[in-house]
Amino acid sequence: MELQIKHLEPMRVACIRHIGPYQECTKAWEALFKWATEKKIDPKTTHWIGASYDDPETTPAEKLRYDACVVVSGDIQADDTVEIKNFPGGKYAYAVHKGPYRNMGQTFKAIFTEGFPKAGLEWRMEACLEFYPGECDGRPEEELITELYVPVK
Repeated sequence: MELQIKHLEPMRVACIRHIGPYQECTKAWEALFKWATEKKIDPKTTHWIGASYDDPETTPAEKLRYDACVVVSGDIQADDTVEIKNFPGGKYAYAVHKGPYRNMGQTFKAIFTEGFPKAGLEWRMEACLEFYPGECDGRPEEELITELYVPVK
């Protein structure tokens, strides 16, 4: 696996936490989309980001932490639905996952087991980020593109 190194700027996000198997985070996304619609956040002009905090091979499925996030401006505040967080930015290993979201774990595994050793990289123990460009354009599942960012030292 070939990884690129990219720098991300710090981001301010509104997020909804899901605890449990990563494959079951749909309710968090549905709630975030509803909230964003109510706040008149244009889904086509912002970044939708998934943030996964735990390794599913070492953390029990019922304890996996995942945030469904949307980048927001400074005038958006936390409320009963969302928490506001700041992702620090910095240096990230970058790869693209093409296809269904349910197969994304395989790409993450390849990043850590193949890409990192080959590139001599070490994980900076912060959330791995998933950017969903084109999520709102209705493309078929097999053509979905997810940009994966893994923080590195």
